[in-house]
Amino acid sequence: MLNNRMKSIIIGLMGLCLLSPQAQTFAETATITTVAPAITSTTVTSDKMLKVGLQYGTVKDTSPLIKSDSGFKFGIYESDLFLPLLDFQTSKELVIYKNGYSENESLITSPTGSVPLANGKYHIQIGATQPTYDQMRFILDKVRSVDPTAFPAYDGGWRVYIGAYYTEAQYNESFTSLTSKMMPFDISRAPFNYSAFMVLENNAVKLLFSTTDTNFAFQSYTEGSTISYNKYKYRGGLVFKRFKDSDPTIINFLPVQQYLYGVLPYEISPLWHIEAQKAQAIAARNYAMTNLNKHKKHGFDVCNTVDCQMYVGANVEKPLSNQAVDLTKGIYLKYNGKLANTFYHSNSGGRTENSENIWTTPTPYLVGVDDPYSIGSPNDVWTTAYTAAQLTQFLIAKKMDIGDVTDVFVEQYSVNGRSLKTTFVGTKGRVSFDKDKIRSVFPESKVKTNYFTIVKSGGTPIVTSEGVSNVTTPNLVVQSAEQTSIINTSNPVAVINENTSSVLQTGSALYQINGKGWGHGIGMSQWGSKKMAELGFTYDQILTYYYQNTYLEITN
Repeated sequence: MLNNRMKSIIIGLMGLCLLSPQAQTFAETATITTVAPAITSTTVTSDKMLKVGLQYGTVKDTSPLIKSDSGFKFGIYESDLFLPLLDFQTSKELVIYKNGYSENESLITSPTGSVPLANGKYHIQIGATQPTYDQMRFILDKVRSVDPTAFPAYDGGWRVYIGAYYTEAQYNESFTSLTSKMMPFDISRAPFNYSAFMVLENNAVKLLFSTTDTNFAFQSYTEGSTISYNKYKYRGGLVFKRFKDSDPTIINFLPVQQYLYGVLPYEISPLWHIEAQKAQAIAARNYAMTNLNKHKKHGFDVCNTVDCQMYVGANVEKPLSNQAVDLTKGIYLKYNGKLANTFYHSNSGGRTENSENIWTTPTPYLVGVDDPYSIGSPNDVWTTAYTAAQLTQFLIAKKMDIGDVTDVFVEQYSVNGRSLKTTFVGTKGRVSFDKDKIRSVFPESKVKTNYFTIVKSGGTPIVTSEGVSNVTTPNLVVQSAEQTSIINTSNPVAVINENTSSVLQTGSALYQINGKGWGHGIGMSQWGSKKMAELGFTYDQILTYYYQNTYLEITN
């Protein structure tokens, strides 16, 4: 049901199709539409509205620029419905400009690369705050006969504002000149609102809206078309919020099916077998639905990064992956009547892992299984190597100074072969890393899993980055800034490019990490699912193999 605040916003929008001549001044591009008369409650279905964070967690001075070839609709999301309020049908670009600066910001700027706009937080309010839009509109029409730049604002009620002054001096000068012109309406200083946005087109303010307790949003004017932000296209709508530590926050509201269109082609190749894509679609759908409100602090469910699932909007959509999403619409994987947490990873390396051996909580269907289907795929095995000096620096970068590293080894393995405890020993102490946390010590993507063994060798010749070119040794190690690589060759002569290589030195101990797979190893292996599909397994067989004792169910 609509709450009282939504009712107060919407009631005033009814019947506003008959506009006075002065009202046509508003936004030049804006027309008024009626809204849906009622909202019915819904349950979690395949068309559940999902809130995806696109930008959050930082404070930025730049203002978002949104684009739509078909113009925009402005409205409110209430439950799973979009309620249109205003149309900007002929507008192709709008700047969603932060209303003034907060204590975390030093200045107000416009979109990156454009000329800074002199719009600030000082507004002049004409007349009293009104409970409904149509009551405010009466004042707006009168004010525009004197000053056509006046604009509507929802700022804890409906108001009429003039100006967006950058300095108080500008505000005071305008206030004085308007006092006599605006009779019989009272004029006053508009309240400062650091939770509001101004909507600008060609540097003219068209609208101000507060983001404190309402999900105001923009959609493309034409049904089915997209809205662009930051070079990416998105289905559904874009909601803008302001928080002290996340300003601006941009959220994509869209049905879960459309969200999955933008997930699948980035998680796996859209050219893979359809059964593998269907398995991925269901796993991704389950993951989204079991992580609702994961980012509740900033007003959305899931983010668009690997912290949740990679999502890049409509740009990456492909016919086969969209088909996989459509063919599995409403299908969920369940265990004992509840949605399964369908974690997945790139390659298991030959065996998946129990959930408690990566994180903390045991889960009956997230248990290790033999995975021969992942063998022979990219990153099923890998090797990297580091000197003791490099390992010392890695730990110091993590603010862990144990002196010079003298040894590193796995103290404890899981029943599935992954490290449960990896220990570094130094001249001043030791430090251990539990389970998957060991990966954070190394440069990104170099140690791909905690499914590894460590082999130590001493006194290995090392080629650094300066000096001569020809070196003769049966065991050569080439050291770069980030990593040490082993060159295996039966030929004892290794010729190194004279522009990038150097003098052979006697190196310190070398620690070779021999690993398997890529990712945490929990649940479905994506490369394994690909192989299973190619061998004739169906999507349900793939899912119930990697998620033990689960079953599929259609939710209408």
